[in-house]
Amino acid sequence: MTHPSLVLIALLVALAPLAWWLLLRRARRAAPAHDARTSGYDLTLLGQESYQSLQRFEGLGAARSAPADGFDEAAFLAQARARYLELQRALDAGDLQSLRDAITPELYARLQAGVDARNAAAGRTEVVTLQALLLERGAHGDAQHASVEFSGLVRTDWGGAQAVREVWQLARGAGSGDWTLLGIEALG
Repeated sequence: MTHPSLVLIALLVALAPLAWWLLLRRARRAAPAHDARTSGYDLTLLGQESYQSLQRFEGLGAARSAPADGFDEAAFLAQARARYLELQRALDAGDLQSLRDAITPELYARLQAGVDARNAAAGRTEVVTLQALLLERGAHGDAQHASVEFSGLVRTDWGGAQAVREVWQLARGAGSGDWTLLGIEALG
């Protein structure tokens, strides 16, 4: 015959793992997956870069040395970005005439054919985000050329939001005239 206290001890030893598992499960369920006062996301599921402060990127642009020819990359990219937005508005309105001097005749004909193919259906494109990156800049004889990559997100009336990634080829004469858009290459 076994002693009642030995039976109780054996029962407790047998049930200890189950009790431990239930306690851990309750503790996990009680702990919030995220702090509602912060981002609203479960930060354990995101990569560390997803929630780092943007301040960690400050000053990286200043680390580049200015080219000897005095080229202002920031101003150039701001102008290229403005040209991108201007071209998008003209395409939406179906009116490329205002940009005729800023693009080559070949590109103008291609863009105009695209506008005509849409049957002049007015559409609206909202550029949600747009980044511009200077890929390359150089000179061939008296002409200068540059390649700019645009990437971002656009939202259209007819197709919802979508990512955009393009490389624009630009050129200008030896003087400090305006840059002319030679071509657009869609990536991905």
